[in-house]
Amino acid sequence: MKRIGSINVVSKLKHNYWIRAAAMPVYFLSKKAEIFFYRYTEDSAFVRSLKDSCPGGRCFIVGNGPSLRVEDLERLKNEICFASNRIYALYDKTDWRPDYYLSIDKRIIRMEAETMAGLKDSVKFIANAGGIKNMDSRHGVHRLVMKENCVVRKENFRQKSVAEDVSRYVSNTLSVTCTAMEMAIYMGFREIYLLGIDHTFSVEINRDGSKTLNPGVKSRFEGAENKKDCLNWAYIEASTGCYQVYKDYADRHGIKIMNATRGGKLEVFERKNLDEILRQIENGGTNEKAPS
Repeated sequence: MKRIGSINVVSKLKHNYWIRAAAMPVYFLSKKAEIFFYRYTEDSAFVRSLKDSCPGGRCFIVGNGPSLRVEDLERLKNEICFASNRIYALYDKTDWRPDYYLSIDKRIIRMEAETMAGLKDSVKFIANAGGIKNMDSRHGVHRLVMKENCVVRKENFRQKSVAEDVSRYVSNTLSVTCTAMEMAIYMGFREIYLLGIDHTFSVEINRDGSKTLNPGVKSRFEGAENKKDCLNWAYIEASTGCYQVYKDYADRHGIKIMNATRGGKLEVFERKNLDEILRQIENGGTNEKAPS
């Protein structure tokens, strides 16, 4: 019982507003140093090798939403795809594999490090993985550095810009989907389709810190959810604002980001019918695979 009590005390201290506020300047400076030195690493050099490797290309960013269908993934085998987190929960049901795999949340990475390290057939990018076992080049993992914003309460987070040079850092956007968009833009893709980005969560944390509970609402496809981690909830208004920043950036730079998710609640991007997209692709829309 003493052990449990001590854990609760540590947890309370970690989430205490004033303690976090006092520690933020030190944390922010340490991240600045990490970003500075990252540019001299092999990981950064590898990312630079991907710059504009798919000029004008088409790709799919596949989420873990409950609408995701295995049969849709089967039809994307010849397409360049980004995917994330527990997408591998579907691997026993399909031969499809993403070309690029990403994860940015340290809590998920800690829980799934061994599985992530063992993933094959994908180029793997992991952020916030410093010091975590199995998360380095020996395991086929390329480290990304995330630029932190000095925000004590994430529900108040406001994304201001898009990281254009991901060989220096990626943005902290509250969504790995946005990280994938930054990678895709950096690689030169101009036609980006979102799939399985339902933007539905069983718990939504609002700007004022209040929580909206959505009983019966699924956050992820079956097999991707875990009641103990952060994938079942979201800072909903903050993350929606992040998506809007990427929509505005894409519009200014002639990049098409379209939402081909079957249903869901993400209405920031133009909706496209997935079946129509796949029919066009299958009727002659070519797309060469990117180098890896």
